[in-house]
Amino acid sequence: MVASSKFHWSESDQDILLGSFFYGYCSTQILGGYLSSKIGPKIILGVGIMINSFLSLVTPLAALKSYYLIVVIRVLQGLAQGLAQPCMHTMWSKWAPDSEKSWLMTITYSGCQVGTVIATWATGYIADSAVLDGWPLVFYVFGGCGMIWSFGWLLLVHDTPGKHPRISQKELEYITSNILIPGSHISVKPRLCKILRTPALMAIVAAHFANDWGCFALTVCLPSYLHRVLNYHIRQNGFLSSLPFIVLVVTNPLSGYLADMLRGRNILSTKNTRKLVNSIGLFIPSALMFSVCYVDSDRNLIVALLTMAVGFSGFTMAGYSVNHLDIAPTFAGVLYGLTNTIGTTTGFIGPAILASLTGEVVYQTLRS
Repeated sequence: MVASSKFHWSESDQDILLGSFFYGYCSTQILGGYLSSKIGPKIILGVGIMINSFLSLVTPLAALKSYYLIVVIRVLQGLAQGLAQPCMHTMWSKWAPDSEKSWLMTITYSGCQVGTVIATWATGYIADSAVLDGWPLVFYVFGGCGMIWSFGWLLLVHDTPGKHPRISQKELEYITSNILIPGSHISVKPRLCKILRTPALMAIVAAHFANDWGCFALTVCLPSYLHRVLNYHIRQNGFLSSLPFIVLVVTNPLSGYLADMLRGRNILSTKNTRKLVNSIGLFIPSALMFSVCYVDSDRNLIVALLTMAVGFSGFTMAGYSVNHLDIAPTFAGVLYGLTNTIGTTTGFIGPAILASLTGEVVYQTLRS
């Protein structure tokens, strides 16, 4: 959005560019899950982030050359990120004790939100600076940080507890005796083709799609909405865009802690626990987003409602998102890749619909 005036991109061009990442992202999810189970999540995730970060470094040059070239770069970034995303499910299927998996998974997702908070807050200040014309520096900073992180990940992380050189024997025995994978206390390996036909997986697909529709709409379009419709300055925009994700940093692990507590104390079964937190994470945000349609003048109230909507959506992370580990831990990465592929289609369907509806974003269009 910052560079759009410099390059004279139309609103439609910007919406297509925002959605182009997801064309690549949804194409490699299943492959990423499969490769992480065969090669190991460490390599696939590390290399995926490294490629993504390198492409970020060359994005300013691509933008100066051609609009279509930067669209290609964004698609390639999506391809690399898609390989990496399912790896955490594969990783936790080998590391997370059953009684702690909701907590550990949601802490992982909180890390994603911390990154989003830092990026959305810092981008406004970096882009508004005079160094290197501002906006290219955004890509150099985050691309460089990603490269450094990738090397650290590849050096320090290990695929399984048994491969970790510094793990204590007590911790190793605790983890290996409490993970639900073949080779421990589950003797029958479930067939993937059978799992694909189960109602449980269909329910996860539906929940994943519904959650991503709302989350991607806000993630992709919120900065533009704040700037174009609510008329916030770029520095205010960066801070306000990060507010929902600050709340997510709290609600994600909170939902995981709540889920593991309900299961651990036998207050609710695993199935009913997932249903409860998932319902909180879908119904409350829907009501809050709907209420935004009828708040015409108070932009601070609109921001507050959207912030709460995204915050409550964090409860789904202890619902459908962990459920892959419940129904088939052996295939958790592949199954997450499948459901996330379907959910991610909302990332480019939404911007494409917006671009087709209008060339100029107006409040009534966003309301619809």
